[in-house]
Amino acid sequence: MSKKNSNFTTTENVASGSRKLSALWNAQTMAIFIDLCIKEVDLGNRPGTHFNKVGWARLVTNTSKEIGRPYEKLQLKNKWDLLKKEWKLWKDLKGKETGLGWNVAKNTADASEEWWQDKIKAEPKYARFQFEGISHEMEEKLDW
Repeated sequence: MSKKNSNFTTTENVASGSRKLSALWNAQTMAIFIDLCIKEVDLGNRPGTHFNKVGWARLVTNTSKEIGRPYEKLQLKNKWDLLKKEWKLWKDLKGKETGLGWNVAKNTADASEEWWQDKIKAEPKYARFQFEGISHEMEEKLDW
C-alpha cells in the first residue's frame, strides 16, 4: 500500500508491519538540498569525495528543517550519489560540443534528431536527457 504527500511516499509492508518513507524530489527540494551541500563543502565538511560525519549530520538536520519534512542520512546519500551520476552523464553527453542551443520548453540541449540518435546509440543512458536535461541553474550549482 502506498500513500503520497508533497515530499514523501509512505510504503507499508502489511506482512511485516514495517513502514518506510521514500523521499520524492522536485526542483525546489533539490535546489534546497544542493544549496545545503554547497554550504557543507564550503565549511570543509567534504574533505574528499564524501561528506564527513559532521557534514552528514548537518545535512540531515538542515534539509529536514528547510524542507519541513524529516529526512534520513540514507535518503540524502542516495540523492547525492544519484545527482553526481546524473551530472557526470550530462557533462559527458555535452562534452566539448559547440553550437548546441538550449530548448527552454524541453529544458535540454537543442540539437537535431540525428545528433540525439548518434549520442543515444553511443550511450543509451543519454536518452533520459533528450526530453528533459539538467537546467542551467542546477548545472551551475553542480559545477561548483
